[in-house]
Amino acid sequence: MEVLETIFNVSLIAAMLRTTTPILLVALGGTFTTKAGIFNIGLEGQMLLGAFFAVLGSIWTQSAWGGVAIGVFAAMCVALTFSIFVVTLRANEVVVGLALNILAGGLTITLTKAIFGTRGSIVSGDIVGLPRLHIPVIEDLGSLGKALGSFTPLIYVAFILVFVVWVIIYRTRLGLYIRVAGEKPAAAESLGIPTALMQHIASLLCGALAGLAGAHLSLGYITMFAENMSSGRGFMAVAV
Repeated sequence: MEVLETIFNVSLIAAMLRTTTPILLVALGGTFTTKAGIFNIGLEGQMLLGAFFAVLGSIWTQSAWGGVAIGVFAAMCVALTFSIFVVTLRANEVVVGLALNILAGGLTITLTKAIFGTRGSIVSGDIVGLPRLHIPVIEDLGSLGKALGSFTPLIYVAFILVFVVWVIIYRTRLGLYIRVAGEKPAAAESLGIPTALMQHIASLLCGALAGLAGAHLSLGYITMFAENMSSGRGFMAVAV
């Protein structure tokens, strides 16, 4: 029993929540494209570019939230590129997704060398990491509360977004249109629902959440950028 208490302690639970957050965020994003009838294998690249530009943005703006905003914007640009090729130009979604993943890996390496004169990682005192929230109500719950009451905001946001995404998909007109566009595109068109527009919107929502996942990796989980730091989390999210 003592061994189990040593293994499954409060620190382990806190670490589990921190490491789960980026996968959860990008999986929630992939839910939108999946419901819209798109197999989005490009989540890895969107997350990686989001992580890189979040660090770059935090240095430029000297603000963690400025970095998050720029990281989300970068990931949404990749998502828009993906949807233009797949939805508008009718390209193969697997080929486009893999190409964007490869592009993201190469682009972050090239930009790291061009901007910072180094390769492998970006470590700088100018990077502004996300602050940790201290919630008295949770911290008052003893050792468990102390571990769970000092996370960065994106960890709390990620678990709240589980319910928000469910509401959007199953309780709003936008969610209904996205689901119809993915499941019955012919019926959607006959009802006047713009299928292509719904797929573009779903892809952009996916990019925004993938950008948040990347920003959490580079500004929340650790305060740095490392080459290929997404480490397959995007593919894990596809599996989820």
